[in-house]
Amino acid sequence: MSRINQAKVYRLFPALPQGLGLIADAVDNTSLDKRLICLLEIRASQINGCGFCLDMHFKHARELGEDQQRLDVIAAWREVPWFSEQEAAALNLCELLTKLPSQRVSQEDFDRLNQHFSEAEMIALVSTIVKINSWNRVVATFHFIPQRDNV
Repeated sequence: MSRINQAKVYRLFPALPQGLGLIADAVDNTSLDKRLICLLEIRASQINGCGFCLDMHFKHARELGEDQQRLDVIAAWREVPWFSEQEAAALNLCELLTKLPSQRVSQEDFDRLNQHFSEAEMIALVSTIVKINSWNRVVATFHFIPQRDNV
């Protein structure tokens, strides 16, 4: 049996994109930098191996003016000094939450976040990571394929 295509998934269960869209809209209405949100979406999608989401969020990051060289090395963000302490704290959280239950958010991790983000922003970070991990799982199950550009 073939997988259920994207349009049919959305038609049969419209609450899925609507619900995850509400989270995205709520996060967009916070003070979080849109480029940081993209970095989190990219990093979680790399860990989860979601080509559809990677294609979408790399494009979005570039549209927002994110530096291509930073995008090229985001999988190894700890190895280069190109990410701020704030971004590093958020990327660390992203990796911890995406790799649950094998990793946990320690008090040290939380304290690191608290140095750079308000309580509302920390909730928005967690919400962003929950949303992208949910999308990665939907896409992985139904195997959505991104459209090729200029082919």
